[in-house]
Amino acid sequence: MVNKADLRRHVRIEAFGRANGAMISRRASPGNYPFEGSDTFGFVYVENVPGFDPGTAYPHVAGSPAGAMLFRVMQDNVGARPISV
Repeated sequence: MVNKADLRRHVRIEAFGRANGAMISRRASPGNYPFEGSDTFGFVYVENVPGFDPGTAYPHVAGSPAGAMLFRVMQDNVGARPISV
């Protein structure tokens, strides 16, 4: 069993960028809840998805381009696996 304090070693969110060449970064920021492992919290950013234009790919979405890039990373990861949607 993985405890929250060791979670950072097991979760490699950057690997999700391999599906489409996205550049993903992580910024440390401790959580605001007083429990074990809160020092491992942080933020994940999709800095760039090569050849991806959020407005063209998702013209019906009027949100943050960063959110659209994260959605594209997840969409491409699901598409790269034998997952029935």
